[in-house]
Amino acid sequence: MQLSPRQSRLAAPLLTTPPLLLVFYLLVLFLDFAHAAEATGSGIYSLNKLVPEDTLDEEHGPEPPYPFDFTALEPGLVRRAPPGITGLLNNVRENRNVRPGETEHFVFEAVHIFAGMDDDNNTSDDDGPTKSIQARGYGNETLLYNLNGPEEEPRSRRPSLAPVLHRRQRNPKTVYISATTCMQPQRNTNTSMDPPQISLFVSTSEDNQKPGPDSPRSERLFEAFDEGAVKLSVNATGDVFFSISAPMRNDELFEGDWNFDVAVSTDAFFHSYEDTSGGLLWVDSDSSAAVLTTRNLTDTYDAERVQKIMDSGPQYVMFVDNRDGLATRGVRRSMCGLSRYAPMSAKVAGPFGDKATTFLTTRGPGGLPKQQFHFTNLNPKSTYLGFLAYTGTEPLKRQLGNRPGGGGQVFQATEFETKEGDNCKIITNLDFCNDTEYAVPANDDRFTIAELAQFYDDMARDSYRYFERQLAQVACEAPPEQRYSLARNCTDCAVAYKKWLCSVLIPRCEDFSSDNAFSLVRNVNQSFPNGTRLPDSVISQFPGSKHQKSRHARIDEEVQPGPYREVLPCEDLCYDLVRNCPASLQFSCPRPKQAMFNSSYQVRGDGLTCNFPGSVHNPSGSSMLTASWTVFWVATLAGIGMASL
Repeated sequence: MQLSPRQSRLAAPLLTTPPLLLVFYLLVLFLDFAHAAEATGSGIYSLNKLVPEDTLDEEHGPEPPYPFDFTALEPGLVRRAPPGITGLLNNVRENRNVRPGETEHFVFEAVHIFAGMDDDNNTSDDDGPTKSIQARGYGNETLLYNLNGPEEEPRSRRPSLAPVLHRRQRNPKTVYISATTCMQPQRNTNTSMDPPQISLFVSTSEDNQKPGPDSPRSERLFEAFDEGAVKLSVNATGDVFFSISAPMRNDELFEGDWNFDVAVSTDAFFHSYEDTSGGLLWVDSDSSAAVLTTRNLTDTYDAERVQKIMDSGPQYVMFVDNRDGLATRGVRRSMCGLSRYAPMSAKVAGPFGDKATTFLTTRGPGGLPKQQFHFTNLNPKSTYLGFLAYTGTEPLKRQLGNRPGGGGQVFQATEFETKEGDNCKIITNLDFCNDTEYAVPANDDRFTIAELAQFYDDMARDSYRYFERQLAQVACEAPPEQRYSLARNCTDCAVAYKKWLCSVLIPRCEDFSSDNAFSLVRNVNQSFPNGTRLPDSVISQFPGSKHQKSRHARIDEEVQPGPYREVLPCEDLCYDLVRNCPASLQFSCPRPKQAMFNSSYQVRGDGLTCNFPGSVHNPSGSSMLTASWTVFWVATLAGIGMASL
């Protein structure tokens, strides 16, 4: 004779009960058995009465695909996934291995998808508050079973063993499935082929709980991983089943298995990637170093907001790989894949030390927060790919490890390249010309990078002092009706002059061999730092004084960089200077097509056609806040005059 859980509890005390109570217990057991034998509406939960399958289907729908063990359930605990299927929770990452030709199966159960949304989870018809379990295979029916137990309610309110089915209608809810490849088979020959990608299969049908390559196409959705990442969203009214399947591997070409992260969410994709915008701005590079930066991290000048961003610390990491390299191919959209295979990365306290650094700064246009990345030890004349990835701040990751988007976001790769020659070097962190961050004419035999930056910064600062003396003669503090302009003031003039001065006194340098049509050849008669000279046949192609020297004599005399090309300042820097400053300073600008213009300025266009504070190689799509810059040259001693160098 098989005892129900209730009968077992009643029978347990028999071994220790006094004789007078023994008769009472036996009577209760007898009555309980009799009650169970008479219960005809309890379906599959009838204790000692078999129900034919056709009757079962007729009364309660098809048989559930796996049984419930109600006696094992504790309050608040829901059913378990069937064998061979891993149940996932909302916004919780799962890491798995998958071997070639095998498939890993997962389920996101409706009880988690619709958590907190079902009214039936909170009330029943007769017994007051209950906890709810939804059984698979019953469509839009919910099986309510009171899990409070006899200790929580009086005997008169305990549920009967026969559950009650309540039919309800659910509105579909979007489920976001995402996964990324963390490890992939490695090449074991000289092949340049990429390892094959794994695939995602999704089903919302109870009849296809293990979707995969062998499932009928009509019963599942399919999405192959692309560069180690996949995203797929479905509208769910019940459980969502999905699988990640690995293809067969060519053992002659590859060895090893796949490892991946997978997650589901009802809020947003846990892992994501951008396939339209790189997110990185390539500031500049020399033969061994490069500087890149994010766009502004905010568009507000609210001091409290800006300070909060600066205090939060870097939120991004940047990975670098050679454009033609094989290391990251196949995982270039995967955060965990890039973390494992990228030859170099810049992050806080990263493994590459001062060779790859990152920090927050307000330098550059707008004076707003942005994150900058500085790489060294790069190869000359090489093309690289930079992958920006959002990780969130460390405090945020500690507080909200399982959160929507917790798997990070990878942006489209940004391409950048290094120079061939050694006579252009990047300088940063200037004190006076604080927006200047690009390669300048250099000579490693005469200046270290720090000394070179100081040389150019001091030269600009000294020239600015002459301008200040001229501006001091203007009635800047006079009543409005006596000032030189009702729309401009001396502060506007000083700002415009500084931007122009730093751009014309500190040339933006490119290799002499560069094919940049917007650059101007300089200093062809001087030897390179290594002592070599240009052939006479090449020098003869660049007649005229503008090609024989640098913009400023001190560069040729003290730095001695040799031949190079200069990206000329933008013409609007000069126009802005004239608009903002008083006419008494006699600033004027040459016009396009004039000989003086062609040797001093360049028209702003697409890409890096001219130089200005904060200019970058790939400005298209940039959301950086920029002012209208201008350019003009001033006589070194007087600080005023026609820009003609």
